[in-house]
Amino acid sequence: MSSLRRRAAVVAAAVCAGALALTGCTAFNNSDDGTVDGNGASATTQTFQPSGGKPTATLSIASGSENKEVATAIQKAADQSNVAVTMHYMGSLEIMNALKAGGQNYDAVWPASSMWISMGDAKHIVKDAASTSTTPIVFGIAKSKAVKLGWADDSGATKPVSTADILAAVSDGKLTFSMTSATQSNSGASVYLAFMTALRGGDGPLTEADLADDQLKTSVTKLLSGVDRSSGLSDCCSPGSASGWPAAECPA
Repeated sequence: MSSLRRRAAVVAAAVCAGALALTGCTAFNNSDDGTVDGNGASATTQTFQPSGGKPTATLSIASGSENKEVATAIQKAADQSNVAVTMHYMGSLEIMNALKAGGQNYDAVWPASSMWISMGDAKHIVKDAASTSTTPIVFGIAKSKAVKLGWADDSGATKPVSTADILAAVSDGKLTFSMTSATQSNSGASVYLAFMTALRGGDGPLTEADLADDQLKTSVTKLLSGVDRSSGLSDCCSPGSASGWPAAECPA
């Protein structure tokens, strides 16, 4: 293992078990030096420089934008290892395609979900992988809408609501919601799989037989007919339909 890879491994261990390493591992940064879109959105590239002076190496990571939330931990890892880390924030589909292309010039990838590694790493270039977090699926509606549907009382106290209840509300024309694309966004893919799993029932993972189940496919199709607004990125999810705040499906 090269000295760069060893340093990368140290950085990864310091940042909650690290990202998903390609040739060794990866790192992060402290200054925004990427581009800014026309709406003034934050830079797409961020570099964390170690506080101890000139870094011994710089690691480049293709990362989901969700990891901006752990900047403090990344900076701490850069300080402790004296390795600079450059984060290239991009969508899950972009990270998957980067893997399909051989990893391009990134030292590691850190998508929002390991599913994008599984689908993109056709060339088996990921050498080490570790989980850094788990993300819940949150389906949110306005209090007024929840009360109208009988899912909450006037005080805001909520009642247990199942996916079948959401399906029934959609089928009755009482609920529409926003959701990111299941083929372009981690949050969209996660909620799609969560819907399928919940409607199938049971505790096990989805199987090939489940995917071929006509009744399950019909139920999922009917549920997704309630989507009145979609986006390729979670950052673009926003409230705003005739049904109040129909859904917030934009997890961190």
